[in-house]
Amino acid sequence: MNNIKFTIIVLLHLCFASNTVVSQIYLSLDSAQSMAIRNNTDIQTAKQTHTKAELEKQAAYTKYLPKVSAQATGLYIKNNFEKEIYLPTMYHNPDTGEL
Repeated sequence: MNNIKFTIIVLLHLCFASNTVVSQIYLSLDSAQSMAIRNNTDIQTAKQTHTKAELEKQAAYTKYLPKVSAQATGLYIKNNFEKEIYLPTMYHNPDTGEL
């Protein structure tokens, strides 16, 4: 009876142990290096610092550009108002050249 239990335990152990061995990923040297570089936080931090410096440099150059601004105002009146406008009139005197 003990021999059967031992055999069953050994067989179950081998079955479960073989699953963990199969699930391992084999990497080549190049793929391991690229994965290490991609997941390295120091390299990611350096890239972000470089990008920040480039953007700050571009922002500094904008201080030398001319500044343009525009403003608009409008008024809409729904009622039609009619007004008479009287403008002063002057006639030119051709003899004296005066108005």
